[in-house]
Amino acid sequence: MKKFSFLLLFLTLCGISLPQTAASAVRTVELIEQPHQLIDGRFISDDLATLLAPEGRLGSLIFTPLPVQTRWIIDGAFLDEVAAMASGYELVDESDGQGVEVAIAFLDQLKIATAGAQITPIAYGNPDLAIAKELAPSELLFYFSYGAERVSFHTGRTIEIDKSYTNRKSAKISGPLRKNYTINRQAISRLSTVVTAPELELFRARLAILLSPSINGGLSEKFAQSAVVGVAQQREKLRVNPGKYTLTSETVDVPLTLVNGFTSAVTVNLIFRVSNIKVLVNHMRQITLEPNSRTQFAVPFTVIASGETNVKTVLSNSKGQWLGPASELSLTMTLIDSRVAWFTTGAAVLLFIGAGAQTYRRIRKGRR
Repeated sequence: MKKFSFLLLFLTLCGISLPQTAASAVRTVELIEQPHQLIDGRFISDDLATLLAPEGRLGSLIFTPLPVQTRWIIDGAFLDEVAAMASGYELVDESDGQGVEVAIAFLDQLKIATAGAQITPIAYGNPDLAIAKELAPSELLFYFSYGAERVSFHTGRTIEIDKSYTNRKSAKISGPLRKNYTINRQAISRLSTVVTAPELELFRARLAILLSPSINGGLSEKFAQSAVVGVAQQREKLRVNPGKYTLTSETVDVPLTLVNGFTSAVTVNLIFRVSNIKVLVNHMRQITLEPNSRTQFAVPFTVIASGETNVKTVLSNSKGQWLGPASELSLTMTLIDSRVAWFTTGAAVLLFIGAGAQTYRRIRKGRR
């Protein structure tokens, strides 16, 4: 009986201690970093280059061999920043960054260090999950999906979405900053209804950084302002060029230039807002613009009366949502009444005939 009790106690102790030993052998490494790249693409400083070096805080995590099994917690936004550095980058003071080679080496070593290990991707940009769920729950799903996609891309492995990671810190976002995030997110979401270009998808994901606990304080204002600049740059890629035109007949084809600066084709509607009834024009639907193109369209305008008017033009999606700010066309109409035109033409013909007759008479007199 004592032997049985001793054996049972031994097995029980083994049953408790073995899982603890296995768990303690799994080391967790977080590749999550405060963002160094503003939303509009510029880098605040070159500090990240120092951190990525083999002796740096982040570089040492992947360049130093780990003797135990490792679980990697990785933010795809951090890896995208490193990739941006590897492609050549510019600082806010307009100087060139010096960490290109370091970034390339880091990404190469990352694949080696994480080979065969467990990888847990987090929501892209490491946003405060509670705030993201409150402000844009559907967008939070996109951040998880895009985060897993980018980690998969940089590690060369198929990584599934994992929502198990929870940031221990909370973001402190003021009311104005929440509004800033919402306005910018909505603007990019509208563009996303017609634009499938990867550069817009990346920008959409990077807005998650505005909800990250790592930019509390003064940094949050700087990132919020860069988001405004970046959104304006994205919207400017899809536009109607403004212009000044003079219309001299009842029906005139006005050449308008539509610009698509994205790397994917888009299908849009061209909407007009006329300031008065001196001119009429119809909307144009389902216009397809090729990638990186400037396309000229002849738009028929009907002139009702002479004078001046302004016409606002804007591109919209199929739901009628504006995709960017309106451009302005300045029109000057000098409509001439048809009776006046006939009278003027007739008078010109008579003058021409009279001048010809007078010249003929002079020639005859000269011969005599």
